[in-house]
Amino acid sequence: MFKISQILMDALPGEKSAGAIIFRKSNIGIQYLLLFGDKIGWGFPKGHIEENETPKDAAVREVEEETGISITHFITNFEAYTQYDMTHDYRFTPPKKLKESYEKSVVFYLSEVAKSQNVTLSNEHEKYVWATYTAAQELLKFNNDTLKDANGIITDGTGKRSVHKGKENN
Repeated sequence: MFKISQILMDALPGEKSAGAIIFRKSNIGIQYLLLFGDKIGWGFPKGHIEENETPKDAAVREVEEETGISITHFITNFEAYTQYDMTHDYRFTPPKKLKESYEKSVVFYLSEVAKSQNVTLSNEHEKYVWATYTAAQELLKFNNDTLKDANGIITDGTGKRSVHKGKENN
């Protein structure tokens, strides 16, 4: 059976990636996991969808590879899609302009982890931070609207946590 995210990703143009916005509840409120690397600044864990892999499976794999976190469930009713043109190769410092740009489509899911969850970074990233919504918005150069949407789902616009853990939502 096809899931809506698979159908949408198949229909979108260009290179395809998937990732997750990871959050936890701490004594200072809701915090989001941001990774620093790829010479483009702060962002969420994400990566390429491999052949014969669903977007959610790719998100689970990429989060685990990049952070050591094993996702056990996703928050219901959250899928955020973003598209952009890749114009530079960020493996280089400074990034090299590509001879030919290409389109990239990314889907992000939302997942909560325990406050005690440890992060183990891969060599793709230099550092990580657990940031409040306001701090995360200041650090991000991209996907600010995606974080705003996720925060709205989590807090129901009240600033207080409103989502509840449920059964695995794959």
